[in-house]
Amino acid sequence: MRDRIFPHLWQQIVVALSVGLVLAGLQASFVGQRIEHGGGLTWLYWLRGTVAPPDGAVILALDDAGAEWVGFHARDPGRVSARLDGCLTPEDRGDLAGLSNPLAVPRVLYACALDALVAAGARVVAFDVVFRRQGDPRADARLAGAMAAARAAGTSIVLLEGVDRQVGDLLRRERPAPHLRAEADATGMFRVGTDSTGLVIEIEETLFSFPDLGSFPAAASAAWQGALDGREGVPVPERYRGTMPWYYGPPGTLAMIDLPTVFADDPAMAKRRAAIAGRAVFVGLADLDRVAEKDHFRTVVAGGAADAMPGVEIAATVFLNRLNGMTLRPVSLAAGVPVGALEFVLTAMAGVVGCLAVLKLSGWHGALAVFALAAGLMAVSVSVFVSAALWLPVATPSGGLFVLGVVGALGGYARTRAGLAARLPTPVAERVRAQDGGEALEMRPITAAVMFADIAGSTTLASRVDAATYAAVLTDFQKAAVAGVAENRGIVVEIEGDGLLAAFALDEGGEATALRACLAARAVAEAAGERRLLERPLAVRIGISWGDVMMGETEAGGRLGLRVIGDPVNVADRLQRVAKRCSASHTSTIIVADGIRQRARHALGDAAFEPLGETILEGREVPSILWKLIISNYDPDEL
Repeated sequence: MRDRIFPHLWQQIVVALSVGLVLAGLQASFVGQRIEHGGGLTWLYWLRGTVAPPDGAVILALDDAGAEWVGFHARDPGRVSARLDGCLTPEDRGDLAGLSNPLAVPRVLYACALDALVAAGARVVAFDVVFRRQGDPRADARLAGAMAAARAAGTSIVLLEGVDRQVGDLLRRERPAPHLRAEADATGMFRVGTDSTGLVIEIEETLFSFPDLGSFPAAASAAWQGALDGREGVPVPERYRGTMPWYYGPPGTLAMIDLPTVFADDPAMAKRRAAIAGRAVFVGLADLDRVAEKDHFRTVVAGGAADAMPGVEIAATVFLNRLNGMTLRPVSLAAGVPVGALEFVLTAMAGVVGCLAVLKLSGWHGALAVFALAAGLMAVSVSVFVSAALWLPVATPSGGLFVLGVVGALGGYARTRAGLAARLPTPVAERVRAQDGGEALEMRPITAAVMFADIAGSTTLASRVDAATYAAVLTDFQKAAVAGVAENRGIVVEIEGDGLLAAFALDEGGEATALRACLAARAVAEAAGERRLLERPLAVRIGISWGDVMMGETEAGGRLGLRVIGDPVNVADRLQRVAKRCSASHTSTIIVADGIRQRARHALGDAAFEPLGETILEGREVPSILWKLIISNYDPDEL
């Protein structure tokens, strides 16, 4: 069929190129980038899992619990911390009493914490706190003195600068108080680039407005390496002024300590404090109970209720990335070409190859080839992501290939037309063979027995066993049921879920047709009884009706299939529902209309049918005479 739509190779190439360009354009668009960040990149991190972070950074998390601990012990700190007792004056103790909010930590406590961190051997202390205003002169002098003492002891101090939008695109730089900035080794900004949903995409490294101001993580890494040269940061190439963090895991993956760990005399705390030696300590708000605060951001490695990572942990992550030379890089950046160029080309190539596979190969083969291509693209993306921290687009091209594969699979229906002939009764089959396959077989009226079968209690069974077990048993039963129908020259019109619809067209006579329908129903019931779930056999409820129907092929939405339409189909469904009501638990039941019984009684005998009397079926006004077909004690070879 598609060869008639695009019979020439050049037409197929044009179509494939068009599909590739559309897919690449989608990937490069605003929507495509949101899909790649929020879907593809999140999926890659999920497949990679959490990895052990390098040994180089510790986070001093300012949280509610730590603030409350200080506030509770502030009036008599000597009971829990000799260092805190020696650091705080009586006035300080009064100021700290009742402290509970980490956002309200006074600068005198930062001074005490800095003394403790230096004593524990911290190599760099980076404050993710903007000391932008001059505070209490006494507390500021204490903090400035602690910073000077730290630098004298060989510990580098890095402070945060604020850069915020003031009006439109105008940026305002908020530096730390001058007397504190004078004691710091470096300062840096911390600005994140986000998409429209607030998802962190990158960390801005430099700003054109302030070329002398580098990022906070870059300033910390320069302080660590002793590479400060008068700049307050380390610049990156002009063509790409941001860094994509290479996350090691979800929030809390990096080593964290709290204020009790820094100050407490408890031996367990002292043991944890040993992790500070020789590392960079990032000090900042890190409290998942405060994810709505400004210092918490949505990232691609967080999801659900706790979908925010503390800003101080992001900064420490980028710092470790710099120390180990491994940041997440788009493949274009790694190849030295403009960002997005190589991603566009790769996505376009995937679309072209996938489209050609659908156009050139037969339906199912083309679909399988496209699905294999999508799987290969995913495998390559995961491999380079895990091994080299390279980011290949995966969500858009894989999604596009999946759509192409579905199109190819639907095209496979045209290839099954000849197979339909083998399932149709002889008169209908002759008409199918006489056609050239160009048009669907028109619907035609026939007289038939219609059978509807459904597994009893299928919903309960499916909920009590795993999906794989249920699917295996159901598939095995359906194969046996289809074979039973075929042996009696019936047509399986539809299998949906655990239900089966079959028709037995009138050809050699009404009695023989009704008999074949009854024998097929018994075969289906026996097939169910031979299979077990939850240590008991399956049971089916079957209804068989008789009458005139329309049978033939119909095509809708590109799908071609055999249909049987008419009132007997509805009656068979109603009879199957009656079977549900009048059957014992875990027992198969077959209910037949009076027209079936009249035509099959001569071959099966009156004893094969148990009268159920007259019943008004659902949606009917006139009662119908119903019979129950006895399943056991018969030998089909004797009929």
